[in-house]
Amino acid sequence: MIELKNISKTFKIARRNAGFGEAAKAFFHKEYEYVKALDNITFTIPEGEMVGYIGPNGAGKSCTIKIMSGILNPDGGTCVINGRTPWKDRINHAKEIGVVFGQRSQLWWDVPVVDSFELLKDIYKIDEKQWLQQSFLALFMAWFFDNEIFDSISSGNVAYELCRPTGLYEMWFVRSLSSRIYRVVLRCSPILIVAAFLPAPYGISLPVDIMAFFLFILSLALGSFLMVSINMLIYASTFYTISPMGIRILSVSIFELFSGAIIPLPFLPDNVHRIFNLLPFASTQNTPFLIYNGYLSGKSVFHALLLQIAWLFTFVLFGKLLFRDALKKVVVQGG
Repeated sequence: MIELKNISKTFKIARRNAGFGEAAKAFFHKEYEYVKALDNITFTIPEGEMVGYIGPNGAGKSCTIKIMSGILNPDGGTCVINGRTPWKDRINHAKEIGVVFGQRSQLWWDVPVVDSFELLKDIYKIDEKQWLQQSFLALFMAWFFDNEIFDSISSGNVAYELCRPTGLYEMWFVRSLSSRIYRVVLRCSPILIVAAFLPAPYGISLPVDIMAFFLFILSLALGSFLMVSINMLIYASTFYTISPMGIRILSVSIFELFSGAIIPLPFLPDNVHRIFNLLPFASTQNTPFLIYNGYLSGKSVFHALLLQIAWLFTFVLFGKLLFRDALKKVVVQGG
């Protein structure tokens, strides 16, 4: 049973004339045009009935279907499908429907395989003998993003992701994490095997004790989750911008500065060093390796782990709230 009653949807579009002066003027005062896509649409489709929904380009066909799929939120009216309001119970609703948009791709993603040890070494300024840090860099590369996620938002293919019966944040989080783990397993693990057979001082050193090793693994996992949760905020920002390139460049620059990739944190003044250590950027990469090498021990280890957990909880919570707000305002054009 499908029932729509007085469904309305209006899009707010920013308008300005060409030229630098108009761009500067628009920065302080924007002019908007309101386009009414749907105006009090009402119809009922009984169970088992087949219906053709036709009309010229721009009539609102795709907009109606996207509201019925739970992708768009209407400005007014009600829509009840099988007893559910699509945009309020999207995940359960998506389990019971199927949607095909003619101009969108339904293919599942591929995991990109481009990578280079030399590029990692140059970007992160890693010494040739630091095998362990180099091997796990795939988990902490600030500049590594999944371009297909950005493209799916910009192109509108996110509509298909929203039709799947799962949370978008959770799906993209697992996808981003699996891409990083894939690189570690297939490209970085052989480095550790080779380094294990090299003589000192060229080989890899063992952890100070067995407890340090297990705490290192725990911290490594928390740091990886934290790195992905930071990436998720960058992905979410794409819903609010025309192009994600600016926020990508800015976020990578901030991360490299505060994580010690440009200037090693121990080289900083003590007061600045302490502040930087409290930030989430140092908790991603520095903390695991400080535990492995024994520079963090005793209570300081547990303080560092608690700091990782606190930042992870904060970023995941903020990321989910940002995704929820973005999905309420998402606009997907075309059919």
